[in-house]
Amino acid sequence: MSLALLLASFGWAHHWGALTYTIVAAWALTTLAALVVSAWSLDTSRASQRFATLGLVLGLVSVFALTGVGVLSAMGVDAAGECGGG
Repeated sequence: MSLALLLASFGWAHHWGALTYTIVAAWALTTLAALVVSAWSLDTSRASQRFATLGLVLGLVSVFALTGVGVLSAMGVDAAGECGGG
């Protein structure tokens, strides 16, 4: 879910408004939840270690993607690209 919302936030990044803010907030919550639940699962159970590791890795990929887009944006690059309007 976190990855899907991250991709949606990139697609809507040039449309600053309520929908964009909602998508980004949902992404932040799901990423945080994925990191917390994955770390907790790794700490408490060996049965789901593979899925917990995957959740942790995908959560970190989302955080690094956001960091990379922030750095690119600070350098003047438009990560969303040109949409042709609005």
